[in-house]
Amino acid sequence: MVEDMDLKSMASELAKKYGFLEYMVERYIAMFGLKGAISFLESCNKGVKKAIRVNNLKIDERKLIERLRKKGFKLKRVPWVKHGYWVEEMPFSIGATTEYLLGYYYIQSPASMLAVEVLDPRPGETVVDMAASPGGKTTYLSQLMEDEGVVVAVDASRERMRSLRSHISRMGFTNVLCIRMRAEDLPKLGLRFDRVLLDAPCTGEGLVVVDKTRRMSRSLDDVMKLSNKQKRLLEAAVNIIKAGGIIVYSTCSIAPEENELVVDYVVREYDVKVEKVGVKGEPGFVKVLGYEFSEDLRKAIRLYPHTHGTEGFFICRLRA
Repeated sequence: MVEDMDLKSMASELAKKYGFLEYMVERYIAMFGLKGAISFLESCNKGVKKAIRVNNLKIDERKLIERLRKKGFKLKRVPWVKHGYWVEEMPFSIGATTEYLLGYYYIQSPASMLAVEVLDPRPGETVVDMAASPGGKTTYLSQLMEDEGVVVAVDASRERMRSLRSHISRMGFTNVLCIRMRAEDLPKLGLRFDRVLLDAPCTGEGLVVVDKTRRMSRSLDDVMKLSNKQKRLLEAAVNIIKAGGIIVYSTCSIAPEENELVVDYVVREYDVKVEKVGVKGEPGFVKVLGYEFSEDLRKAIRLYPHTHGTEGFFICRLRA
């Protein structure tokens, strides 16, 4: 019986079957249980659908959907985000339409859209996107703010900054200020923001569903190095937020070291509190892989391909 088999041997078999590193599968079994781990691994081979976010400041959603329908695209509303649609059928690339070039939509994962909606930016506010490229979250911040107030979009790479500016221009937003610098250095500017979005650089372990190379190319060493970088970034976020302001920390990783461990560290060291996200998702871990975190981490959410049809994703909302 499967239940009686040694879990390490089972992890080894599953790793070979699905093309993952063995240590990763061992961790999945510890995180999800054996059945959950198998369900997760199976979902990774099925992939996820593409999705778009309609730019309702440029076009009425119904008009865009009808225009794309006439070109052979079949779209289905994503019920848990405001302007998202799954691409059910496409006769050619969804990024090769006139409507895309006109900035009527952005190709974006619903999980990524959700992180912005959890931040809940308002018109007239001053908001910073600490890891802005390629622009999906930055342009959604502007969209939800109705192109009013200021979005400060930060990225350290000259090349990525070109892509970011291109998307901002294509989508038609005017309230974005792009700054090329290390996000860790933001406190040096002496500015304070109403809201901060930190979709942190990570191993991208949640992207194993769309990028098979990540199943064999990330070590625990990589996870811990990035965890330390993420702590520094979240500390910077805490140091630039106004009193009472909101920070959203998110990653496309499912490793607890890049998610709950980072938030738990900052919550213990600084005067910030985890708030309930208020949308459906699996709760954050409070005890896993030998770690124990604050009970408040249950208020964070996790999304997975086998339960939500998205890449693996983590979202946590913090109030200063």
